[in-house]
Amino acid sequence: MGPHGTEASRELVDVLLTLGRLRKILPGSEAKEIKEAVTALEQEYEEAGHAFSIVEFGGGWQIATKPEFSPVVEKMLKTRRFTRLSKAGLEVLAIIAYRQPLTRLEVDEIRGVNSSGAISTLSERNLITVVGRSQAVGNPLLYGTTREFLNHLGLKGLGQLPDLPDLEMVMDDRDELKEFASRVGRDVTDEELADYFEAVVEAAGGQGKLSANWVMGDFSGALNKAGLDIDASPVSAGDLGGLLLRIEDGTISGKIAKQVFEAMWNGEGSADAIIEQQGLKQISDSGAIEAIIQEVLDNSPKQIEQYRGGQQKVFGYFVGQVMKATQGKANPKQVNELLRKKLDS
Repeated sequence: MGPHGTEASRELVDVLLTLGRLRKILPGSEAKEIKEAVTALEQEYEEAGHAFSIVEFGGGWQIATKPEFSPVVEKMLKTRRFTRLSKAGLEVLAIIAYRQPLTRLEVDEIRGVNSSGAISTLSERNLITVVGRSQAVGNPLLYGTTREFLNHLGLKGLGQLPDLPDLEMVMDDRDELKEFASRVGRDVTDEELADYFEAVVEAAGGQGKLSANWVMGDFSGALNKAGLDIDASPVSAGDLGGLLLRIEDGTISGKIAKQVFEAMWNGEGSADAIIEQQGLKQISDSGAIEAIIQEVLDNSPKQIEQYRGGQQKVFGYFVGQVMKATQGKANPKQVNELLRKKLDS
């Protein structure tokens, strides 16, 4: 059983995977094989520079987002909800955001149509909430925006809302109201990020998972650090997709890709140009890798004894030494396979 058998089993249950559970999911696998596969997969994730890693606790393992990427993941999760708002929802949200507190009937009067459905949806998504009751006949509910609404916009208070035209100026013009709502909508959704992601996937030949990792991780992190909007990014979706193609075809490893991305961000050229100029192509020649592995093993008799004595985690030491000797250019998958073959022979 290889490490990817363990990875596949993770897709079945989004909970802690104990050794007992893994043996049920992967019948015929011995405990030692499973532990070795988990260790190899953990090392592969680390070398590839993924935004997630395998953590061991409570007698089992679980895939978890690395702490440095958690803010970006949270933002993307929120984006999934907000990008599904209808035009009616955006209109109602815009009106409430700039005119709160107000009742549903007041929203209806502004829009000229019934808004109960949109208000229900916005309430379910925790973008608006009941903040009191009006003194009008029947004491109808008053609505206002929530802390979740402010958090998504990155605002401390309503006073920091984008500077939009006076609401009164757009009340009598349906087209003006739609434009007004659209402008608020652009601030409470990440449609631009979603569009960028789709363009990256297309440029990367349909590599959705890899594209998501990079857009959510390195790309968004670089944008936030530089304080830039997507349209000001120095790395286009096509350029990022080109970089991901080089990871996918084995030209460079995930770790080296981070170095290339940084150079791209600094305006040093396309991924292909940087890889060529800096000599970053991945070493995939099995003979060359085997020679380096043998050298590492020759210098590590103590670690070999520990590994063969059952200390599986020492395997990571060998991988690290090989990657260090090749300046991170050796193909991680080949390193793992060839190392395992050498050590277990």
